[in-house]
Amino acid sequence: EVFNSRKMILPLAFRLVEPGANMHPLEIIPVYAFAFWFAMLGGGGDWGKTIVKLATTNAVLQLALFVVVVQIPSYITGHMSYVDIA
Repeated sequence: EVFNSRKMILPLAFRLVEPGANMHPLEIIPVYAFAFWFAMLGGGGDWGKTIVKLATTNAVLQLALFVVVVQIPSYITGHMSYVDIA
């Protein structure tokens, strides 16, 4: 039988983003490897620095939006719903 990488890679990729998945420690390695690769992009020339700057800006804006839209109202009302967490 011919080696088909899609049969191996697609289920693993889905498993890594599946909500609530109980992953084996070996399945977590690609997640950390991707994070390490992403952290190393900053030294990879203009392209890497642009990607890192874009991701950092995105993370800061999402955090600010989360604080304003979810955290402050839940602090004031004393109630956080599953919708807020999502």
